Amino acid sequence: MAKRVSNAYQKVQAKTANPAQRVLMVYKGIAKNIRMAISYIKSQEPQNIALANDAITLAADLISELKLALDKERGGDVAVNLEALYDFWTDLLFEANNKKDASKLEELIPMIDDLTEGWEKVAKEVKGNG
Repeated sequence: MAKRVSNAYQKVQAKTANPAQRVLMVYKGIAKNIRMAISYIKSQEPQNIALANDAITLAADLISELKLALDKERGGDVAVNLEALYDFWTDLLFEANNKKDASKLEELIPMIDDLTEGWEKVAKEVKGNG
């Protein structure tokens, strides 16, 4: 039951969030899934390999959503640079998944954390102006 309540809360939160908050939620979801995959891979438990794959796949799907949301006309160089970064992240995810290499995933965490911090500032500014 607690999981259903949590899922319902997350759905409401996503529907009521402003665009900056939604992007922030996606970044946090990417980081969460990558951290889970790292943990699964490092456990070296055979049953966790499928869980690592699922977490990496979900992180890649979330990155794809960010990429699809880019507006290159209005976003200019920032959007182009983010697209290149998202492509790099996706390539690293697939490489890590194929090799079950946690160190490749660990390379992503500081980059994602940096962008998450930036979006946290944007979300606070948007909230403060709203």
